[in-house]
Amino acid sequence: YFEFSSVGLHAIDLETQLYPAKHYPSDQALVLGYPATEDRYDYESKILVDHLLIKHGVIESSEMEEPMFKLRSDPSEYPFDGMSGSPVFGVLNRTIFMIGIVVRGTESSGLFHFIDSAVIAASIIQHQSDMRLALDKTD
Repeated sequence: YFEFSSVGLHAIDLETQLYPAKHYPSDQALVLGYPATEDRYDYESKILVDHLLIKHGVIESSEMEEPMFKLRSDPSEYPFDGMSGSPVFGVLNRTIFMIGIVVRGTESSGLFHFIDSAVIAASIIQHQSDMRLALDKTD
């Protein structure tokens, strides 16, 4: 990715920087992602030209109920297509926490629906457990 975009990737430590949206003590959060745009690849220069979209908003409960939540932000001139899978972050005491993952959004309303990070963590833990069991069976 760096070779094509010259942007470094940073990791989030899920053991220390994961905060379930359900228990997040603030209603402020932000989404960072790369919406699908028609001019994403510069064919002449052979590089990716990503347009980072950062949307700040307020966390609300969802009509879809837990573990789904909403982040209400201002309407966007940029499409939200391609934003699914983008992280939802919160900041507490100058520390960034991942509180969810976007599953859908609508630019005209500025609304993102996201799944609580607790579900993501549980899925990762279950996957690790399943992989250990599968490896034990092959021994």
